[in-house]
Amino acid sequence: MIWSAVLVALVAFLLVFSEILPPFIFGAAIAYFCDPVADWVERRGLSRLAATAAVLFMAILIFALLAVAVLPLLLDPEAKAKPRQIVIQSHRGNEVVRYHHFMIRNKRWKLVHPSGFGKLNFEGEPEFELYDLMNDPTEQNNLVGENEKVFKRLKKAYDKWFDDVSSTRPDNYAAPRIIIGTPHENPTALTRQDWRGESWRPKSIGNWQLEVAKAGLADIEVIFEPGVIPAAPFELALKVQDHAASQAVPGGTERLILTDVPLTAGPATLDLEVIADNEKQGVYQAIVTFK
Repeated sequence: MIWSAVLVALVAFLLVFSEILPPFIFGAAIAYFCDPVADWVERRGLSRLAATAAVLFMAILIFALLAVAVLPLLLDPEAKAKPRQIVIQSHRGNEVVRYHHFMIRNKRWKLVHPSGFGKLNFEGEPEFELYDLMNDPTEQNNLVGENEKVFKRLKKAYDKWFDDVSSTRPDNYAAPRIIIGTPHENPTALTRQDWRGESWRPKSIGNWQLEVAKAGLADIEVIFEPGVIPAAPFELALKVQDHAASQAVPGGTERLILTDVPLTAGPATLDLEVIADNEKQGVYQAIVTFK
C-alpha cells in the first residue's frame, strides 16, 4: 500500500508540474554527464569552481553550435539545405573518358550522355540530353537546346568534377592491385571480373594485376572457360614476373594445377592463355594458393 501511494503521488506530481520540470531534468542531465569531466579537469590543477565553470562553458558552447547547425533543418528541412549535385559515370575500360556515359543532376535538372556502359569510348561529339525532372519526371522532353544557361552550368560542374577525380594520384587510372600471399586470404580466387582486359566475354583475353605480399612458391589452379574448352589438345601459357612456362593440356580438360610457381614480393602481372589452332583466349578463373 505504501509503494502504491508513493507511485500515485509521483504521478500526480509529474502531472501538476510537467510544464516546469524539463529545465530541471535537462540541468540534472548536464550535471550528471559533466561531473566526471569536471573531476578530470580538477585533477589537472584547477580549482573546483574553475573546473566547473570551464566545463559548463564548453557544454553551453557545444549545445549552441549544435542548435545553430541542426535546429533550422529540423524545423524546416528546406530552410538552409545546401543544394547538391550528384555525378554518376560508369563504363568499361581502363580509363574514364570525359563525357562518356555519365549523368549529373540536382534537385530539378539532369544532364546526361547515355553513350553506353559496355563501350570503351564513344565516337564523335557527345550528344547531351537535358531534362527538367520537376516537370518531366519520366524524361521525355530533351531541353538541351532550349535552356542553354542550365546546360552550361551543369556541364561546367561536370568538367570540374571530372578534372578533380582525374588527378587524385600520380598514375590516376592505374589498376588497384590484388594482394596475394597473405594469411588473410589464402587461397585467392581470381575471376574475369578482377582482370584487366578487353571484356569478360567468352574467349576474351585479360590479365590480373597483383601485389605479392611475400615471396614464395604457389600452386595455381587454372579453371577453363565452360562451353568453349577446346576439344583437341591445346597449350596453356603462363607468364608472371620473370617466370614463364607452357604446358600441353588434353582436350576437354576443365581444370589443372600448376605447381611450385615462384613469386617474388612486389608487383606482378599474371597472364594465363589458352592457345589452340594459333588462336588465344583467356582462362575462366585462377586460384592461387601459397605454400
